Amino acid sequence: MNKNIKNSLIGVRLNKDRLYDDVIKQIAESDLPYISESSKKNLLSFKDNDISNLKKLWKNLLIDSICILKINDSREKIYRDAKKYENKFKSNFDEIRMTSSYGIDEISNYFDDFIVFESVLYGTDEHYRDHVDHVLQVWAIGVSLLSQNKFTLSEGYEINMESYFHYNITEDTEDTKDTKDTKDTKDTKNTEDTKDTKNNQISQSEIFAMWTIISLCHDLGYPIEKTAKINTQAKKIIGHFGNMNFNELSYSFDIFNTFLVDKFLNIISSKASTIINNTSKDDKGNKVDKCGITKIQTKYRDKFSKSLEEYKHGIFSSLLLFKNLTYFLETDYYSSEDSLSEEDLRQFYIRKEILRAIAAHTCPKIYHLSLNSLSFLLILCDELQEWNRPKFDELLNRKYGNEPYIEIKNFSIDNDQKIKIQFKYDKIEKEHLKYFIDNKFKNIHCLLRSAKDDKDRNVNFIWEIIANNITYTLNFDSKNDSFDIMKFTETSDGKETAYKLY
Repeated sequence: MNKNIKNSLIGVRLNKDRLYDDVIKQIAESDLPYISESSKKNLLSFKDNDISNLKKLWKNLLIDSICILKINDSREKIYRDAKKYENKFKSNFDEIRMTSSYGIDEISNYFDDFIVFESVLYGTDEHYRDHVDHVLQVWAIGVSLLSQNKFTLSEGYEINMESYFHYNITEDTEDTKDTKDTKDTKDTKNTEDTKDTKNNQISQSEIFAMWTIISLCHDLGYPIEKTAKINTQAKKIIGHFGNMNFNELSYSFDIFNTFLVDKFLNIISSKASTIINNTSKDDKGNKVDKCGITKIQTKYRDKFSKSLEEYKHGIFSSLLLFKNLTYFLETDYYSSEDSLSEEDLRQFYIRKEILRAIAAHTCPKIYHLSLNSLSFLLILCDELQEWNRPKFDELLNRKYGNEPYIEIKNFSIDNDQKIKIQFKYDKIEKEHLKYFIDNKFKNIHCLLRSAKDDKDRNVNFIWEIIANNITYTLNFDSKNDSFDIMKFTETSDGKETAYKLY
């Protein structure tokens, strides 16, 4: 991925054309083996604004991603076949990708209905925005940032951007058996060392697939969240006709749903943990030196349960994926009777990270210790994609031309994590600016709040809004020794005034 995207989005004004020229077109014209020809064709037509093409692109990228994740799963035959015939993989990808994406038609049908329903949702909230073109642009921003920066994973897993696929080179295949005995002792030792490090690594194609599913599916649950506002608006209009019976739109999980919902909450609230257990054996009776378990983190479960109770669209988007895509229903989960192999645990981690990132993006109760995680990347890209998304009140009042110029001034993810973004408006109404500060700034403040283990943070997050010749700056620097770690200032005519967010 980093070999094919040469241009960076840092220091330029972001818009749809910029994303197409600097990211989308490069991906479409690349030789990346984990993007199908069908997806590349749709990518080249991205700027045409044809809703039919956008829907096909959305579906094809998801099909690619599910197949790629399965190809990287060493427990499956498709993994062994892809490794054995690696030189033929690229030419066969378009054919084999369709055999792995069970449940994609259900999700795709939902997406079609979601697009139609958006016309209803636009009238429920003056701040409601488009969520079709939006998710594809969020995806493109994230692809660029992932390609240009060093991101990390949790729970002992690492990203290996130098390897397209997660191929365990120590595993015997028909092609390697004949040459294995000819290697000298030194080579054998290096191979064994590689085996130890490979088991906790996530390959380039897997990260691409994980981010693709996260970004393209993070807003699918919006209809559930907004139904309450439909009730409110309907009550108001019906009230003008006098006393009339009104049955609200309502919904709840029935008894047949509760088991899956409960398991879903356990999965997204758990962490992967490798343990040493010399008495464990695999299915064939062979001794296993390492095995894994999953541990429920109760604080995550409590927060996600509250998010579900409040009908937040992030967790409903995640639940929709879990219940409809067979890939997620096949998530291995630790029980007291069985432990998980290292690959079982790695596959659990990948699935959990996808579902958790989606669920967490509307759950501010969950705090973030770093800026270089997939969860925070989704929140950041979601906030960055603001252009060409008119709100309902702007459509109603014909107020156009207020889209901000958005620029990522600095995005450095390494040992020192620094992000500086800038929203610049030619003109902005005071009520919109107040909404921005009261909601978006406070949300970031909440996500980076003082919390357990925050002593290990090493981040600097700066968000500037330039509007009406005044600069509003939100600054979080973990190296700041003051108790109030979030700084909010207003700069006008060279004079800086500090404010409190609360």
